Amino acid sequence: MGPGDPAVDRLVGFRAMGAPVLSAYVGVPPDPSEIKGVHARFLSVLQPVRDMVESDAFTHAQRESLRTDIDRVLEVASRATEMHGHAVGVFACRLADLYEEVQLPKPVRNRAIVDATPYVRPLLEVLDEAHRYLVVVVARDNAWFYEFSLGKLEAGTRVKGRHQRKRDYGGWNGFDEYHARNRAEELARRHYRETAAVIEEMLATTAAELVVVAGHEETVAEFLALLPRALRDKVVGSFVVDPHTMTPGRVREQADDVVAGYELREETRLVADVLDRVGSRGLGAAGLRWCLLAANEKGIERLLVHDEREHPGRTCDRCGWLGLDDQECPVDGSPTRPVPDVIDEIASVVLASSGRVEHVFTDTRLETLGIAAFLRFPVPAPA
Repeated sequence: MGPGDPAVDRLVGFRAMGAPVLSAYVGVPPDPSEIKGVHARFLSVLQPVRDMVESDAFTHAQRESLRTDIDRVLEVASRATEMHGHAVGVFACRLADLYEEVQLPKPVRNRAIVDATPYVRPLLEVLDEAHRYLVVVVARDNAWFYEFSLGKLEAGTRVKGRHQRKRDYGGWNGFDEYHARNRAEELARRHYRETAAVIEEMLATTAAELVVVAGHEETVAEFLALLPRALRDKVVGSFVVDPHTMTPGRVREQADDVVAGYELREETRLVADVLDRVGSRGLGAAGLRWCLLAANEKGIERLLVHDEREHPGRTCDRCGWLGLDDQECPVDGSPTRPVPDVIDEIASVVLASSGRVEHVFTDTRLETLGIAAFLRFPVPAPA
């Protein structure tokens, strides 16, 4: 699941005119003994919304819609025994016929937000981190392939070398042994090339983005040296494991560490690249006000957001303009309405215009700026 998935795309593009949308995120403890307290956790997260329903901010129809949506979220608590150590995001609006329930592979901050649009940033953050990747455990005569997505094993396959030699050392002399060793090396190289072909086929037929290689240290080195350049660029790291004692769970743990290290390096590189663009007056923007201007012009190719940075703002429901404090839309003069997190609104605009959103969790200069963007075309900085 990710941008391009029908459920995510529907949430990103959803607008409920005059109908309140409830977005709730609740984490489930990994310890089964704590499951009994999950219902109380759901109640606690939803209590501010329950209090809000009784205010004069909503019409009778909106209040009834929210009450129904609260009950639907509470029903999820009864299924929490299936979600140890995970989280769930629920997006509901009975008036606008919206209900999406997404299980997330790791806990997120518990919260419930009511707005005219689904609050998708926590969902996007998790999906941004959760790469679909392929782990290849390679030996000299076998290879094992594991595909992981959202922290789960999607598929596992073993491919046996087709050119294994029989080992019979009885009566061999030094000359025979020399040729046998050369033959063994040639068979291993042929097996490595066949394994590389399988990787290329799997990358072409699945949604895997990254490749991690594992095995004995010397075997991994031999295999990587034979990979074509284009395929080697897909490999984000490797780790040492004994193919005869490994388990899928252990493979996932070690591969997750490799992918996390890659993600940190990639985040650092992206921040450096975008700030270089800003400094050289290239296609880059930095800071909330500048990125708002770029979002309003649909000029953001890739948005970078530091961690869970949030900022309230305003939007115009008629034309989609986004800003910080204008009570009147500067584009068409319509009244604007407040939004709890204008960065979430920017992210939705970027995704809706075929851009990308990256959340940066490592320490970079983005921590001070909060937000930056690679641009499609020049957008002058605000005065």
